[in-house]
This record gives sequence, structure tokens and C-alpha cells, in this order.
Amino acid sequence: MTSKVRFDDAFERAVEFAHAHRSKLGPTVIVRDLLGRFRFAFEEELDDTAALAAELHAQLGAFSPGQSQLFMSRSEMLAPDAIFSAPELHDLGGEVRLLERWVTGSDWLRPPLPQPSVKAERITFFGIKGGVGRSSAIAAVSRHLAEQGKRVVVFDLDLESPGVTASLLPSASRPTYGIVDWFVEDDVGQADENLLRDLVATSPLAAGTTGEIRVVPAGGTRGSESYTSKLARIYSSPPGRGDLAARLARLLEAVEHSERADYVLLDSRAGIHDLAAIAVTRLGATSLLFAIDTPQTWLAYGYLFATWQRDPARVRHFRDHLRIIAAQVPETGRELYLERLRDHASALFEEYLYDPADADDSDAFNFDVSDRDAPHSPVPIYWRRELQDWDPTREPATVTPEQASAAFGELLQYIDQWTAES
Repeated sequence: MTSKVRFDDAFERAVEFAHAHRSKLGPTVIVRDLLGRFRFAFEEELDDTAALAAELHAQLGAFSPGQSQLFMSRSEMLAPDAIFSAPELHDLGGEVRLLERWVTGSDWLRPPLPQPSVKAERITFFGIKGGVGRSSAIAAVSRHLAEQGKRVVVFDLDLESPGVTASLLPSASRPTYGIVDWFVEDDVGQADENLLRDLVATSPLAAGTTGEIRVVPAGGTRGSESYTSKLARIYSSPPGRGDLAARLARLLEAVEHSERADYVLLDSRAGIHDLAAIAVTRLGATSLLFAIDTPQTWLAYGYLFATWQRDPARVRHFRDHLRIIAAQVPETGRELYLERLRDHASALFEEYLYDPADADDSDAFNFDVSDRDAPHSPVPIYWRRELQDWDPTREPATVTPEQASAAFGELLQYIDQWTAES
């Protein structure tokens, strides 16, 4: 019985075929569709490809769309630039490129968006796993920056599981609308200045400071019963409105301008998701990667970093804007715990993101495992029991400044250092 061709085997065979027949095929774009099936796209129409198509069809098994559908030329396509000029094209060398058609996740392989000439400093709070204390960290950093007189805007981009909204805005303080409302109104050209004003509210967490904390929630007070209906529509790309990343960037820039923001803090959705991809890699933000030292954490980050490794040229645009955050560092054995976490993070970065240690280039991007300024060197947030029930806006406060400093002090020092250098 003939063995089945599995997903990964089919990919390897398709790439090997393109390179082996390069002289006959010429420049080639390998397109893998949503089912994992392959088609080869060419700028020019090829002659006498029947034998080649039969060979490739036999190699791909169930991941062939059919012998007659394997090869296509520009002249046969309705929108050829969507293939030959796609931003997520991945160079495989030897005039062979790959285009993945993903349902979600394609933004991890797309280039950073053009940055506005004048913008606020952006910081993304991201965790490959949920429940690592991102919302509490955002509250601490927001208050710290407000104490320095800064205008801070916080976006709750964890749209499937909003959290920072509740942390920073009591129910009575929430605005009429939220991010999901902006997207559905933008779909029909109604994301105007009036809507923009109704998206933002002031957090009482900045009380007593010389700064201000403004929050853009996932959803507002109006239409909460239709939140899921709105959420289901934000991933569409209406004609002329741009894709999800371009539209989110437009929202950020509009709010940054109207709020005269000094800092924008993005609470990203956890996991490997398009919203996370945009927040971490495409918006020009410094990204704080929250981690706890468990096998599950490193396995999940390994999947993500392996995706980045497929396109080193694009990774170079953001890899120096990454920093590991050691979340929920335990009360006992802290030094040993942080050393283990650092070693695991270092191994991950070295395997996937750092340049080879023996690279001749003096500007090579690599670091010793003990380098405290390296992206893999963890900035700790210390676990404290009182933080488990922390409501940053409650009066009287449930966490004292001294307790907050003990938990977040090194993170705040890192923010100050980063601010001074940026």
C-alpha cells in the first residue's frame, strides 16, 4: 500500500521540486492554500509542462490540487499582484519564493507597517500563555509614567478576553464605545472624530499625579449584548479600508494624535494570533514577552520563534525590540529560578533569532548568556499574594506603593532605562 504524503513531507517535496527543475521553471512562487495544497505560479507561461506536472502531482499526494491545476501563469490570474507582490512572500533562495494562504497567523510573516514621522512611544505587553499578570504590569507602568507627568494611552487589544479595561476603568468611568465599535463603523466609513472621542476614558489610577492615563477599552457601555457580533466582524477586510493591521495602525495614530500621547501601552491578546502578531512585530513597538519557566511556555514560544526564523530579513526589523519579562517570580529560590529562566530564554533566542556566535560581522546580533542587556535576560516581576486581588482603582487602595514597588520595581527601572535610551 502506498504511504500517505503528510503535510510537512509535501512542503519539502514541493521545494525540492522547484529547485531541482529551476532551469525549466524559472522564477517560481509556490502557493500553499488553506488546505495545504500547492500550486506553482510563474510570471511567464511555460511550454510543455505535462510531464513535470505529472511528476509533481505524484510527489504531493493529497496535497496536490490535481495535475491540471498545479501550474499557473500571470496571464491566467484575475489578481496576479496578490501573488507576485504579496507582502508576506518568503524567499527560499534560487529564485523560489513561498506564499502561505493562512486563515490566521499570516501577520507574523508580514513586514512592519510604515511608521508615522511623529508618534508616541509604543510598548506591547504580550504573553504566549494567558494568566501571567499583564494587566497588573500595565497598571503599574501606567501609574509610573503618569507620576513622571506623561500622557499615557492604554489599548485593550485582548479582544477575546478583555482584562485591562476592568483593571483601569471602574464601570461608571467607561466610555460609550470601544475598539470593536471602531472597526465595525470603519467598515462602512463612519469612524469619525465624534466616535473617536467616545472611545476614550480617563482612568482614576492617575489621580494625584501630574500625568494622565487614558484607556481605549475593547468594548464600551453601549451595545454590550452585541459585542460578540461586532468582534466576529473585525477580521474582515472591506474593499478600500485596508487589512486588519493597517486599520489598527490607523486607529492608533488617530488616538495618539487626538490625545497628544507620550506613551501608548498595548495589552496584546495572548498566543499565536493575528492581533498579537500585529502588536508585537508590525507597529514599531517595544515588545515585552511575558514568560514563566515551564515547559509549556518554552514549547509555545519555540513554535512562534520557529515561524520567525523562516524569514530572517524581516525578523531583523523587530528582534532588537524584544525583551523577556519573568512573570510571577516565586517568593523562594528566586535567584536559581531566574537563572533557569534566563538559560531557557537564551537557548531559544540563540537557536532562532540571534546571529551565529562565530559571525565575522562586528554588528552581529548575538549576546552572551549572562549579558544583562540582552533581549533574553529576564526583567523580573515578583509574585506577591496581595497582587492576586489587586484592583488598581479601588479606594482605599488594596496594594500599597511599597508592595507595588517590591513586585514591579525592576520592571519600572527597565522602563526608565529604555525611556532614557529611546
